[in-house]
Amino acid sequence: MGLLEDDKGFALYLDSQLKSYQAFDLRRGIWSTLGPSASWLKLFKSVKEGTKIGLVQGDTWQQGGTFVISPDHRVLYAYQNEGTGDHANPQDIVAALSSN
Repeated sequence: MGLLEDDKGFALYLDSQLKSYQAFDLRRGIWSTLGPSASWLKLFKSVKEGTKIGLVQGDTWQQGGTFVISPDHRVLYAYQNEGTGDHANPQDIVAALSSN
């Protein structure tokens, strides 16, 4: 597990071995990546706007999530991505960070 810290006291953990994905029971599979919850419209729009799609890195079928965890290990915010292109609401993340 990798750790990045900033000057505001926040830490970002990166998990290349996917152990936290398993612990949080995040979705993984072809259907969650390419199925109806995948945001094909967002993909086509971003390509039209000039986004370049490169080589896939990591686990193609693993969906992510966003978690805010307090220094005393309480989960203040948890969001599991439903499919490709699904992301947590930034305002919700900021609210969770501000609540501690």
